[in-house]
Amino acid sequence: MIENIYYMTFSVIPTIQNQEYNNVNSVTVSCWIKSTDSNSSYITASFYIEKFDWEIEKNIQKPIIVYEENFYGKDLGLENFHKAEKEKMAFVYVAVAKDAKTETIKTLKSSYKFNMSKFILEKEKLYNQGRCLHYQADNRCNEIIKAHSVQKKGLLSKISRNNKVYCLSQNMGDFKKNEGEVVFKEEYITKFSIFRGFCKKHDNKLFEPIDNSFFSTENMLHILLYSYRSLSREFFNKENSLNLYKKMLEDAKENLGLNKYFTSYLYGTAIGYKSLEFHKNIYDNLLRNELYDEMRYVSFNSSNKLNVVFSNVLYPEYDFKGNLLQNLSDTSKPLDLISFYSAPTETGWSFIFSWHKSSNYSCYYFIQSLQTMIKEGASLSDLLFQFAIFNGENIAFYKGESQERQALMSRFTNVVNNYMAIIYRQMKLTIFGSAYGQTANIFPLVVAAPRYFAKAIKLGDVIQISNAFGHVQGSLSFFINSYGDLASWRAVMDRLYGFKLATNQAQSLPGLKKRQSTTQDYLRVQNLAISLPDVVQPILRNINFSLASGQRLLIKGASGSGKTTLLRSLVGVWPFASGEVFQDTSRRELFVAQRTYLPDVSLRAAICYPLQDNLPDDAKLESILHACGIGALAIYLNEEAEWGKILSLGEQQRIAFARVLVNQPDIIYLDEATSAVDEEMEAQLYQLLIERLPHSVILSVGHRSTLTKWHNQELNFKHNREFNGSI
Repeated sequence: MIENIYYMTFSVIPTIQNQEYNNVNSVTVSCWIKSTDSNSSYITASFYIEKFDWEIEKNIQKPIIVYEENFYGKDLGLENFHKAEKEKMAFVYVAVAKDAKTETIKTLKSSYKFNMSKFILEKEKLYNQGRCLHYQADNRCNEIIKAHSVQKKGLLSKISRNNKVYCLSQNMGDFKKNEGEVVFKEEYITKFSIFRGFCKKHDNKLFEPIDNSFFSTENMLHILLYSYRSLSREFFNKENSLNLYKKMLEDAKENLGLNKYFTSYLYGTAIGYKSLEFHKNIYDNLLRNELYDEMRYVSFNSSNKLNVVFSNVLYPEYDFKGNLLQNLSDTSKPLDLISFYSAPTETGWSFIFSWHKSSNYSCYYFIQSLQTMIKEGASLSDLLFQFAIFNGENIAFYKGESQERQALMSRFTNVVNNYMAIIYRQMKLTIFGSAYGQTANIFPLVVAAPRYFAKAIKLGDVIQISNAFGHVQGSLSFFINSYGDLASWRAVMDRLYGFKLATNQAQSLPGLKKRQSTTQDYLRVQNLAISLPDVVQPILRNINFSLASGQRLLIKGASGSGKTTLLRSLVGVWPFASGEVFQDTSRRELFVAQRTYLPDVSLRAAICYPLQDNLPDDAKLESILHACGIGALAIYLNEEAEWGKILSLGEQQRIAFARVLVNQPDIIYLDEATSAVDEEMEAQLYQLLIERLPHSVILSVGHRSTLTKWHNQELNFKHNREFNGSI
């Protein structure tokens, strides 16, 4: 996720411990936080304000995105921002004394001393001590080794050169020194990706199946062992951090500021540890009882030579399109966890995402978003490379610094070349314009100078000649001075023309032409055929069906068989179709996608969308929300927010059903509209539609067998995406 600078302002008051500011009437704290979203920035700011013994009185300015060029004047200035950032804390505060005369501007600093040397020594002690994390570990596991989270024999040895690999530097100082460029360092494979998390006996025995053989997706034990190793390393680090903060908290009993600091860190670490412990217990049980088939995975395979390896775990908070999957601040339940790693196969290599079935909810949609982006034209190698760079803690390269930097920069070659071309043309325009202007100033003087020195004309005549020439030159310089504006205008017109042309081409596509129905049927389809762009052979053909009042059609088939495309054709958003559709034009339609559209408006407006008139009152809306299992959202009806990012996919799907009940359409198209809710909730939602909209026609796309009972007709496509006949 991309980080932005968020600016916000609070009015704060000192706590009891903050005796230094007893004479202060009010304190305004201005905060600049680098974060991925406004909510996270607010939480971070609140945390640090409390850490420094202040209490938030009120929020003056909500978080807004700012850029360095926006810092000016009363905004405390860019200088103060950089000063605050230099202090490792992007905070500046304005304290106003009780006499309302004295104002001070300072950088917010910690009020306590911290012994960093002791902290580092304690951290190294815990790390070197280590412990065996094997599910059968006991007091006999005395030979703790430096275990590898990235396979030394099977992976590192294959890509090493002189027993060395190149890896990404984790040192922020290196990044600053190289002005933000990726920094690589050379490392011996014996020292890369190690952690003291297993004894020699258990490490050799447990991981032998993957250390001495190629990876195979057909072997579920391989999947589990790779996942277990990634998880173990993360668990080892988290456990050490937890013990470290406990130790430091014990030593800081007398220091209130330091005590508060480590208490907050201990709390956050404990939550993460609890979630990891939950997953580790699951994986231990899988290994103990050989329940390998409970693992779920997706692999991306390549026949190319392996030149990069990595291994790590992730809590998928957002999918590849930026949609929220799970709330990391919700400590009431363990978070879904996914492992990702690379592995050598007999024919090349694999990039694997794997998870336990208990994490199926978030992980499934995380992978689905990746697959969707690939279908939409995104480069698989680019996506996986970026993902590994930003999320992989252990990454090793084969060829070294120069080659990898070259490979990395090649991805941005077109962007850089375009930018340089723009600079080059702007430079030529500036040089020409400047030369023209200076020449125009000097030219009349050069022409008149011989007559002036011959005393044929006076100095006043020279000045008049120069002024007259300047007026003429100014009139003739319109195109020179306006060239940049004219070029911009031309570019805008070209883009608008291209957009208009594309729109006209889209409107000229055949599509389905709906005709007025002459029967009592709500919807009747005759000889429908659906194609792909630039493909003559239709993927679906000879589709015929009719639906009368209250009838419900379930469309089934393998993934990619054309189910969703059929629905899109019927609602008019897929133009590559032919055939006849008869429908009473007075009957209203509503299309419900798997991820419903939620505009950034109030929750009330989002639920009622696209309805504009005769909106239901609060009592009716609350009743509908309760019926859909999301009654808790009723208190937010008037809140404006980015609901598509705040609500989970399951909540969004229930919002969509609430929207159907509010709009009361005659024809309802449901495209896997219950895929993110459990079967019990699915039954509840369909029961609602049948009871409250008994005359409406429903067309559903879905894979679950439980959907059959809620429909009285069925349309089943073959795997080859051809259907021949009627229902």
